[in-house]
Amino acid sequence: MTRFWPKIPPRHLVIGGAAAVSASAFVALGCVFFHVIMKLSETTTELSASHQLHADITEQYEHREAALMLALKAGGAVWVDQVADSDAKLRTALRDFADHAPNSDVAASHAADALAALVVMARHEGPALDLVRRGERDVGLRSIATKSFYEADAALKTAVDRLIELATTQAAAEAASARRMAIGALWSTAIALVVILAGWFVILRDVAHKARQLAAARTDLEAANAELELRSRLREASFFEDNPIAMFEVDYSRPLAALQRLRADGVDDLARWFEQHPGELNRARSTVRLVRLNAAALRLLRLRDPSDFFADPNRYLRHENLETFGRFLANVYRGELEVSAETLFYAADETPIPVLLYSRPMRGHEDTFSSIITSAIDISELKTAEAAADAAKIAAEEANAAKSQFLAAMSHEIRTPLNGVLGMASVLARSDLKPRDRDLVHVIEDSGTALLAILNDLLDLSKIEAGRFELDAVPFDIADVVAGAEALFTPRAAEKGVALRLEISADARGVYMGDATRVRQILYNLLSNAVKFTDAGAVFVTVDAEDDGGRLVIEVADTGPGIAPERMSELFLPFRQGEMAATRRHGGTGLGLSICRRLAQMMGGDVTATSRAGRGSTFTVTLSVERCVDVDPVRERDLVAEDLAPAAAGRDLRVLVVEDNSTNQKVIRAILEPMNAVVDVAENGEAAVAAWAAKDFDFVLMDVQMPVMDGLAATREIRARETAENRPRTPIVALTANAMNHQIKDYVDAGMDAHVAKPIEPALLFQVVKTVLTDAAAGRGRAADAA
Repeated sequence: MTRFWPKIPPRHLVIGGAAAVSASAFVALGCVFFHVIMKLSETTTELSASHQLHADITEQYEHREAALMLALKAGGAVWVDQVADSDAKLRTALRDFADHAPNSDVAASHAADALAALVVMARHEGPALDLVRRGERDVGLRSIATKSFYEADAALKTAVDRLIELATTQAAAEAASARRMAIGALWSTAIALVVILAGWFVILRDVAHKARQLAAARTDLEAANAELELRSRLREASFFEDNPIAMFEVDYSRPLAALQRLRADGVDDLARWFEQHPGELNRARSTVRLVRLNAAALRLLRLRDPSDFFADPNRYLRHENLETFGRFLANVYRGELEVSAETLFYAADETPIPVLLYSRPMRGHEDTFSSIITSAIDISELKTAEAAADAAKIAAEEANAAKSQFLAAMSHEIRTPLNGVLGMASVLARSDLKPRDRDLVHVIEDSGTALLAILNDLLDLSKIEAGRFELDAVPFDIADVVAGAEALFTPRAAEKGVALRLEISADARGVYMGDATRVRQILYNLLSNAVKFTDAGAVFVTVDAEDDGGRLVIEVADTGPGIAPERMSELFLPFRQGEMAATRRHGGTGLGLSICRRLAQMMGGDVTATSRAGRGSTFTVTLSVERCVDVDPVRERDLVAEDLAPAAAGRDLRVLVVEDNSTNQKVIRAILEPMNAVVDVAENGEAAVAAWAAKDFDFVLMDVQMPVMDGLAATREIRARETAENRPRTPIVALTANAMNHQIKDYVDAGMDAHVAKPIEPALLFQVVKTVLTDAAAGRGRAADAA
């Protein structure tokens, strides 16, 4: 009930209850007293009426007696008529008494007796009255009539006397009863009044006692508050003066009064208003009054006496604080009671001091915010540390950029000779060689491929760390990826006598949207490690799906030597491997697992490992990919040179090779000759533009970094001339060792159609060339239809 009714003090409840009882008692007593008064009035009225009836009966009876006596003694018809008239009036008086007497039943009975007696008397006095009316003088008859009259009159007199006596007795009883009732009511009222007055006296005495207690408590509370206020002020003064943090008391009453006027004028955004009225902020700042500062503030400003500060406060708190002051006022304008900001103070020796300000209203000024305590903390060391951290960050970023540039330059420089090694090895491998010579060529290819893998790992790591690594999203069939791994690693495992088992669950089969190249890279790297480190037993690859196909789970398990527990924490760090002895035995950079984990994390998953020494290892890959429905996957196909013949319309291909390195010229020529291609070579971009202008080519293989004119400038020049001279578009394929994503974007922006990285993979080159030739033929067909 306390939720709906306020809490009422007990003494108020007592007083209220007593008042309610008193009011009820007064009302009840008033009703009783009114009833008694009405009863007395009614009884008085009845008594008065009864007395009147008594008087009427008595008077009529006496008149009748007098008239009858005169009639009997004196005679005469007049007195006889008066007797008859008196009889009628007496009869009427008796009937009225019977109807209006206080006790109607008894009165009616006695009235009936009186009436009967009156009738009898009339019957007896009738003969006598008749004698009188006739003037009879017979003494004997008159004597008989008189005797009969007296007998009847005695009965009538007895009945009337009883009637009057009864009425008088009853009236007296009723009057006594009414008097007793009135006296009882008066005594009850008096007793009730005494009780009520006594109750009120007790209540008022208790209330007065409570009032005295409250007054005493209020006096004690006021004294305690005064003492607490004094202690609080002393404590605040001690806190202010003895605080090791620099503190200032500032009077903001005048600028705050100006703010109130602005609010009354309807200004909502104070910061914007200050921007529109720049002079007002400085004017408001000039009205701020510094009241006091503590010893710590003097030490912060390197002052000895407060008077030195108050002589010229603007020397230490300069206009650099104006912006901070504006933000402070804007915050206060929005109702914020505590505001912090960074600014500069100036010491006595002109040394700038970065400080963190924290302002709040003094106790008792929370509503007005007029008097403010501002604490200032010297953050010079923090700022120095931040500057050092920023410098270190800039140095790290510069070092990272230098590393990326170095890796890009080294990649280009390494790929150029490696292109000659792998290119010539590929050409030799397709020639008619003796078995021993073919084995030697395979050694060259394997060594070059291993070197290229190391180079690619270094570039991938560099791009990931630089935040320049991008994933492609294309539909791919996970079964194709697993089939490719099986075809590549089954021979390697068989050479070591290791069984290789790959299994895809029914739930995992299908087409997914993602970067198939990076999925293949993760699987190939883990499978390569498993085959490499397993000397006996088997390697198991299982692919499953979770979350209704929205997450692929690839597990690669082996029966190799396992990984020592102390090495597990370093397994996915760059340039680390599970066993140092294994590193010396099998080689490698230790980048593969690190790159695999980062690639998986970029695809919304992760790579985890479990291992037991001597029992093998298990690597689990989770990838967040989207399952595709009714979408054909993009499949990689190895092309041969004969696949390009349809694109050349049955004639020799005319190819312009723009390359400044003689070795690469020979490699590219050796790769293209099986295509029945007529190859022209230009050593720089300027020579390439001249050759293109002099002859039509089916496509151009363009190096990027060349003397005189680079490949990008040459491509732009060719595209501009095609537009100016209305010549058909010649496909241009970038052939360069610079293969980062942002570099490839530059090639496309310059007008190149595709990109092939060095060292050149013949199958990839064939595929790209066929694609650009097919697109060019389709474009020429559309142009002819439009014409």
